[in-house]
Amino acid sequence: MSKPLISVRGLTKVFGDFTAVNGIDFDVAKGESFGLLGPNGAGKSTTMRILAATSTRTSGSVEILDKDPEKFGPLVRAHLGVVPQQDNLDGELTVSENLFIYGRYFGLSKKFIKGKIEELARILAIVAPNIELVGSNQFPDLSDVEETGETFAANALLKARTIARETGLPAIADDSGLCVDALNGAPGIYSARWSGVHGDDRANLEKVLLQLKEVSNENRGAAFKCVVALVLPSGQEATREGEIRGEIRSRPTGNGGFGYDPIFQPSGFSITMAELSAEAKDEISHRGKALRAIAPEVARLLA
Repeated sequence: MSKPLISVRGLTKVFGDFTAVNGIDFDVAKGESFGLLGPNGAGKSTTMRILAATSTRTSGSVEILDKDPEKFGPLVRAHLGVVPQQDNLDGELTVSENLFIYGRYFGLSKKFIKGKIEELARILAIVAPNIELVGSNQFPDLSDVEETGETFAANALLKARTIARETGLPAIADDSGLCVDALNGAPGIYSARWSGVHGDDRANLEKVLLQLKEVSNENRGAAFKCVVALVLPSGQEATREGEIRGEIRSRPTGNGGFGYDPIFQPSGFSITMAELSAEAKDEISHRGKALRAIAPEVARLLA
């Protein structure tokens, strides 16, 4: 029998002298529909808040996908969909603003969402100043692209081809990641979801640090790699690569950048990518190199 997705044992929640949840046990298997029934005040909503990692328990144990929601709240929430009994949307916010807030609540990184767009815009403003960059978020009906490629180039082309086909506009897309020597090039194309949750920068970073815990400083070499793809609606395509070598620090440093920047120290530097200014990072980054390499193709094909 497979292990349950949700396992609860002796769950208890006490508010002062009132026991809202009293030592309940249950399991929820994959594919199972499971309901909690009871009168008002029976502890159903309290139990759901504990499962959703928005409330702590007094005692007992809870595991969701083998993780304790009190210790791994963002990771757990990233796999949950919660429909409250009352409308919790903010009527003074737009639809996109409400979605952004809930996306952040369920574990999506703000830096991950916005970081690449801002970096692309800065670099293209220099290397291709006559090109207007429009983010894919301006096209809410775009299909989600499943990154099934086995290389950075394959995934970048998958994304660019989809955007060009569905918008009728020239599309630039990239795929990039961290390749650690001691991990045989991993996380590589799986960098954004190395911890199991797409876009959870902190969890991804911490997993790499844990995997390198016993690795000596001289063997912590790594590279950021990026492939940028340009696809025109006519079918013309071009790709260019960029890479920067460095090493993995033993702990995060710096508040800038996104992804693995706080643990990556570029060769020839004494600080991490997260400690560099945006302009300095653009000069040396893998993405900056790839964009500068493809800029002549952008100018030629869009002339």
